[in-house]
Amino acid sequence: RITTSLRHLIQAGGEHNCEIAVLELADGIFQQETAALLRDPAVRALFDGFLFAVPDALAAFGGLSALREMDITPAALTGLISQSPLNCMEAENATGLPILSREALRDPARAVALVNSCRDSQVHKVGIAA
Repeated sequence: RITTSLRHLIQAGGEHNCEIAVLELADGIFQQETAALLRDPAVRALFDGFLFAVPDALAAFGGLSALREMDITPAALTGLISQSPLNCMEAENATGLPILSREALRDPARAVALVNSCRDSQVHKVGIAA
C-alpha cells in the first residue's frame, strides 16, 4: 500500500510539472516498513538519487555499511554531522562520501549540480533522516 501511494504521489507531481520530489523516510533504516521500502528495487527505481542524513561519523559508517548490504549507495551525507568539522572529516575519510550542509543544499547552484549528478548516475541512493 505504501509503495502504491508513493508511486501515485510521484506521478501526480509529474502531471503538475514537478521536476524534483523530495522524500524523507524518517523512521530509520532498520524500521520494518522503511527497510522493506529500501529493499524494494521498484521503489528505489522511482528516484534518481538520495541523501543519507546522520548525526555523526560513526552513524555514517555503520549506516552506510547497512545500506550497502541493501545495494544502496547514497550520493552524499547530510544532517547534524555537517555542524561538526571533525565529524565531517572523519565521515568523509571513513565513507568516501561528501558532506552537504543545510546551507549547501539551499544553494541553487549546488542543488542543481547534485540533482544532475544523481540523474547521471546509475547508482540508486537513499535519503533518511537521522
